[in-house]
Amino acid sequence: GISVRFDADTQGNRIRGQVKACIDKYFADCDAFTGGFDDNEVVIHDGHVGEGYSLPTKDMANAIQNFARLESIILDPVYTGKGAAGLLAVTSDGSYGPDQRVLFIHTGGAPSLYHYQTLPSDLGE
Repeated sequence: GISVRFDADTQGNRIRGQVKACIDKYFADCDAFTGGFDDNEVVIHDGHVGEGYSLPTKDMANAIQNFARLESIILDPVYTGKGAAGLLAVTSDGSYGPDQRVLFIHTGGAPSLYHYQTLPSDLGE
């Protein structure tokens, strides 16, 4: 996953706990999880947090512009903008091979668009 708030260790521990709770609650009888869950299956990339939560970065601004221009997908600058910046980075830096699939889940963020109407003009350059 792409962390937009915490360092990889902190976010990884949070996600692992949520995954284990979900497996216990919903998939305890599923054959896919009879061997348990390997903590190494959760990979967190934290290189796009920037200076902090909700603080814009150049990569985030570029991701927002690219998604809007090329895909007509609107991203907010807090969660999905930084997440998309991370997605673009890990799909181009060799983190994942051509035989691997990467899934980006856009979870919304539209309400925060009005809060962040203007970003510093030097971010998108």
